[in-house]
Amino acid sequence: MRENAKQYYLDLWNTMQLRPECMDTINGYVKKLLRFKERYEAVEEKTGVPWYVIGVIHGMEAGFDFAGYLGNGDPWNKTSTHEPEGRGPFDSWEEGAVDALTMPQIRDAEPTEWNISGIAYYLESYNGWGYADQNINSAYLWSFSQHYTSGKYIADRVWSDTAISDQCGAMVQLKRLLELRPDIKIPEATI
Repeated sequence: MRENAKQYYLDLWNTMQLRPECMDTINGYVKKLLRFKERYEAVEEKTGVPWYVIGVIHGMEAGFDFAGYLGNGDPWNKTSTHEPEGRGPFDSWEEGAVDALTMPQIRDAEPTEWNISGIAYYLESYNGWGYADQNINSAYLWSFSQHYTSGKYIADRVWSDTAISDQCGAMVQLKRLLELRPDIKIPEATI
């Protein structure tokens, strides 16, 4: 885990600039996030994880496809073969989502407050600390901002220094969501 994680995440958040050439893609992610808000809220009621956090995870893990398990994008109606392996099958996407968000290692990472630094820590824990081990900012969080340029896991436990994420990072999605929807309030967030 990173030392001074709260300040580290706040500094990245407060200095983050969304890449102008990625804005169409970023807006597409946020549009899907908002389209499925009611489904995410149903899972929030069962887990306490904010709907927008569930939504960005869904975008990262399954490309907003409700056929994919929230834990890794594998089909939720089959036993998962990627990390976390051996989960499911489930009776619905929602049941699988609750499972993914309530696994002990995920519950242990829940912040005491769902503020920006707590959310960033939770999301990095959810995806794994491999980027920190590589000493770079996580693509899972910061891709499509100036805080990430290259390096990513191209498969479970397979690192590439030169690969570049083509996904919109979770914190980038949240930043744009708050710009478009100022009625959504997250502590520590300044736009």
